[in-house]
Amino acid sequence: MFRAQVPLAPGANTISVEAYDAAEQRAALTLQVERLAASVRPVIQAVVGGCDRDEDGDALAPNREWFVSRASAWVRIDGSDPDATVLVNGSPVARDDAGRVLLTPILIDGQRVPCELVLENLAGRSAPFRCFPMLDTEKPQVEVEPLPAALAKGQPFDVRGTWVDEGGLRLVSIDGEPAQITPGRGAARRGEFVLRIAGVDGSRSLQLVVEDRAGNRLQLDLPVVVQ
Repeated sequence: MFRAQVPLAPGANTISVEAYDAAEQRAALTLQVERLAASVRPVIQAVVGGCDRDEDGDALAPNREWFVSRASAWVRIDGSDPDATVLVNGSPVARDDAGRVLLTPILIDGQRVPCELVLENLAGRSAPFRCFPMLDTEKPQVEVEPLPAALAKGQPFDVRGTWVDEGGLRLVSIDGEPAQITPGRGAARRGEFVLRIAGVDGSRSLQLVVEDRAGNRLQLDLPVVVQ
C-alpha cells in the first residue's frame, strides 16, 4: 500500500503511477482526474459596471466611487467559477442572461453607498470587491466663452469653456467632434475644455454635448454668425 499527495490544476489532470518490485518488474497505471471549479474558492478577476443603456459598461476600480445616472445600474463579475453565486452586501442575487446583477435595491439618490461583491461556491467565498456606487441625476454645469461676434467664411476659431460636475466628465463634443478636456478625461470635479473649429460655410448653430461619468447629458446650441 502507498499514499501520495498530488496537486491538481482546475480541469482535467493526468496522473501516472509506476511501481517496481525487487526484480525490477515494472507496473504502470494512468489516472484521469477532473478537478471541478467548485473544489476551490472562486476568485474575482474583474468587475464591469454600467446602466441599462450601456451594452459594455466600464471596468471598475476597487474601493472607488462609481457614478451612475439611473437606479437600473448593473455590475458584471468576471470570476474563476462562472457558476458561483453572487453576493451583494452579504445577500445572494440572481444574474440576468448577460451575467449582470442589478444594484437597484441598494442605490440612494445623491448618496455614496457601500457595495461589497463576493463570489461563493461549495469551497467557500472569494475575497470581496468593494466599490461605492452613487446615483447621480444632475447634469453637468457648463459656461462657454463668448464666440466671435462675426466670422469670415471658413475662418478657424476656438470653442472654449469651463465645466463643473461632482463625478467628472466622460466627454465634451461639438457637432460630434470630441473636445480636449482638462484634467485628462475629466477626472476631477471641475475643469476646462477646448476644440478648434476649422471654420463654417455660413451662419448656423453648433451643437455642444457634455456628458458626465454617470451618463447625464447636457446639450446646448451655440449660434455662429458668418458675414
